Amino acid sequence: MEVTMAMFMSPVGQALAFASVAGYLTYHYVGDVANWTGQDVLFVVAVAAVVLMHRYRVKAYIEHDPKQRILDDVVPAYSLEDVEYVQGSPVHLGESRVVAVLFFATWCKGSRAALNEFEKVCSTYGRDVAFVAVTQESKEELAAYEVHGRRATNFKPLSDFSFAIGTENGTLTKEYQLKHKINTLPHVYLIGRDDSIFWHGHPVGHFDDATRRTLAYDFSAASNKIE
Repeated sequence: MEVTMAMFMSPVGQALAFASVAGYLTYHYVGDVANWTGQDVLFVVAVAAVVLMHRYRVKAYIEHDPKQRILDDVVPAYSLEDVEYVQGSPVHLGESRVVAVLFFATWCKGSRAALNEFEKVCSTYGRDVAFVAVTQESKEELAAYEVHGRRATNFKPLSDFSFAIGTENGTLTKEYQLKHKINTLPHVYLIGRDDSIFWHGHPVGHFDDATRRTLAYDFSAASNKIE
């Protein structure tokens, strides 16, 4: 059973699995293999090739040397002191601790899903990482969302989340989002123990693995310090 599962979880195993599904669908609509055209065969092969390449890329990302930075450039993170918190303890830089900063908006469907993903990662790494979600919405707007947003997709009361949540006046958006040419929500930044931005990206995807790699990275090396 364990061998079968390991095979299925491998890039080759998953490529074969998807190719089998593609083959079944082709057989269902076309009939016996003898009736397949070159395009039918190419379709099945293409499915296997795409899945195989994707899984190997993900595998390479996950197995990336933890001693190397995810981002090549060492960019100082901007202070979080101007955040006005609506819940949770204030998060500060300069405490030699990894910090995760999520930019979100309650009106954004993707952001509401991201808050739930942020909570999952927080439940795993909360002892070692400080998590904070920030929005440009006012405290009054957040309070109104708690009451009137219950029918929204992916709704969950903000008070149910275990991480800190706060509002910001746009300065953080400028210093994080705009400086990195990001103009969409949601987006999350991982700040290393040296107060540099170690990784940033969409919360749903590689965030969990990026958090693990940030924690594993040796920020004490002199060559990694910000000048």
